[in-house]
Parts: sequence; structure tokens; C-alpha cells
Amino acid sequence: MKKYLFCILLITGLLSCTSNPKDKPKTGGVIKYKITGKVDFNEGQQVYLQNHDNQLQQFQKTTIQNGIFELEGELASDGIYELIVRADKGEGIKPFKYVLPVFLENDCTYDFEVIRYKDKNIIQEAAIKTTSQASNDLFAFNKAVEGKQAELKQKINSLSNERNQLNELLLTLGPGQDAAYGRAVDRMHAAQAESRTLAALDPKIEASASFVVDPAHRASLMTPYLFRFITIREDNYAKYAAVLDSLEPVIQQHPLTLAAREKVDRVKDFYENMPAFPNITPRNVQGDSLHLSRFNKDKLLIVAVWSSKDRFSKMDIPELLRKESQLKALAVPVIYLSVEKQFEEWQKGSKTLGMGLNNYLLNVTDKDFIINNYNITQFPAYLWVNPATLKVVNLRGADPATPEFMTTLKKELQKM
Repeated sequence: MKKYLFCILLITGLLSCTSNPKDKPKTGGVIKYKITGKVDFNEGQQVYLQNHDNQLQQFQKTTIQNGIFELEGELASDGIYELIVRADKGEGIKPFKYVLPVFLENDCTYDFEVIRYKDKNIIQEAAIKTTSQASNDLFAFNKAVEGKQAELKQKINSLSNERNQLNELLLTLGPGQDAAYGRAVDRMHAAQAESRTLAALDPKIEASASFVVDPAHRASLMTPYLFRFITIREDNYAKYAAVLDSLEPVIQQHPLTLAAREKVDRVKDFYENMPAFPNITPRNVQGDSLHLSRFNKDKLLIVAVWSSKDRFSKMDIPELLRKESQLKALAVPVIYLSVEKQFEEWQKGSKTLGMGLNNYLLNVTDKDFIINNYNITQFPAYLWVNPATLKVVNLRGADPATPEFMTTLKKELQKM
């Protein structure tokens, strides 16, 4: 009896000391994988892996024998790879190449199975049964991307149909129906703008943003992987930092998580440690210095950083000049800061655009400070500044050439 109890205790102790693969920290590095599969009608054809991001980089290969295959080996790191089942042209064989992305990681099983064939031997649909959560999440994510594509396409088609109907309506409107005509034209323009906005959306980016915030994926390496498709901004870095903090401990030290955290922390550090707008004193064409203190009682200060050599500056700055009277009524003054190297270039460009005395030439030190600290990569740039504190409230102020400019500005004023 004592021996029996001793054996039970020994077995229990051994089991408690054996690590569960699910609890084993994932830290990247070399992985060992094995993919098994059953494929009919394709005896002797190739099965291999290739890099998901570089199709020229191929890895271990094998062939189908007796309707089955085993593909195993080592890879430098876990991640997304593409499993290829390929049949070359031969007697009675139609060539095909079936590609199935899969997330390979240690301590997981992968079993490939064909769901449907066409034309006898061509694989039309297949799946991988796996114990890898990252792979299962990858499969679900790819379906979500397809769903987003279909959703965006349906919305764009709907807007296109609406524009066609409005166009037909315009042909029926006659004298005395000016109001209806105007409403139809306005809606056509709005629908066209909506359509352009939707067309610019990337389904993968949209699906990634939805995926990573889902608590169901906190232990999946797909979550940090998808951060590569997400743009981290001032209005979302806190949310995504919280997502990374909530990931399961087993993946916290994985290179994918560390890379995602670095991406978020870089933006977080930029905004949280951004210096206030410098109390600079550049001069205008008459030699008068800028004194930012005179704007203390205004609601918002627009700082337009521009260049006379830049074609977008030449297009957009006149639009802002035309809106200055409207902005003044809202207690929103504008100052223009030029980055020209030569006084003559600035003077000539200013005259061409009809700039006033609120136009100043930056010296090298002030120019470098503004461009580097506020990440200005193209001109013109519009910084929205709180004139009382000189805090930059918006690094990417709305473009004055867009119809939404005044609406966006008024919304900003309501928040201040």
C-alpha cells in the first residue's frame, strides 16, 4: 500500500514539473515544425514552404507519396509562411499551385486536408487543422479581410448607384426647382467624397484594428504581428499601449511583441514629451519681429510652415489667405513661417502669393527645431497651437483647401 501511494505521489510530482506548452514562454528563435497532409490525385507532386513576404525564398521541400506527405524541418523564427502544393503539367495532369498561409510555431501540430477538388486533380479549397492558436487566428483574420473587402465594395457600389439616380433626377428638374437641384448636386458631391474615402481604405488595416483589440486574441502571436499594419497616432496610442500591456505573459517577450511595443512607445514618447511651440522672434519683410504674446487672448493660432519652392504650398497657401477674415472672426489668427534658405527666394515667393506682414522667415536654428520636433516631412504643414500655453494641440491641422476645413476647425475650438 505504501509503495502504491509512493508511486502515485511520484507520478503527480513528475506531472506537476512537466511544463505545459501553452504556458511555455514564446521568445522567438529557431523552431521545429512538422506538417502532415493527405492529397489525392497528385502522386509525386511538390509540397514546400516559402517566405510569406518574399516568394523567392523557399524552404524545405517534399513530394506526395501514396497520397500523403510529411514536411518537417527547422526555421530561423516562428511566423507566417506559405505552404505550397504544386502540380506541374504532365500526361493527364492539369498544372496548379495552391497557396495556404500558415503561422508556424513550436510545439504545435499541423495537418493539411483538401476540402474540395475541381477538374479531377486541382485543389480548389483546403484547410489546416492545427493546435496553433496563431494559425487559427490567421485563418480567421484572412476571412475577416475578405469580409471587409466585400463590405467596402458593397458600400461603394451603393454610393455609385445613388449618384446615378441623382444624375437621372437632375435631368428631370426644371425651372422653379432650384432648391431641389441644389440639394441633389450637394448630395452627389458628398456621395463622391464618401466613395473616395472608402476606396482609400485598406481592408487588411481595417481588419487588423478590429482584431488586436479583441480580448480573445491576448495569447496569440497574431496580435503583435498585426501591429505592422496599424498606424499609431496621437488619438490611439494609449489604446494600443493598453492592448500590448494586456497580452498574456507567454508572449510578452516575443520579438513581435517587442517590435509592436517599440512602435507604440515611439509615438507615445513623441507626443507626451513634445515641447511647447518655441517663443521665436523671426522677422517679416519690413523687419518687424514676431511676438507670440500678442495672441494670448485668441482661441487658436494656426502656424503654417511653407516653402515657395513647394508646389503644394503654392496651391494651398492662397486658400488659407482667402479664409483669414473668416478665421479672424473666430479668434483664430494665422502666421506663416517660411523655410527658405535665401532671403531673396522668400521675398520673391511671398510677393507672388500675396503674403502679408504675418509672414516670417525662419532662421536655421528655429527651422531645425520646428521641423525635427514636430515631425514635419512635407509642406505646407499646419500646426494648431494654443496661444495661451503655446502647446501644440494638433500636429496635422486640417488642409484649408478642403471643404471640411472650417467644420474641422470649429470642432477643435469646441474642445478647447
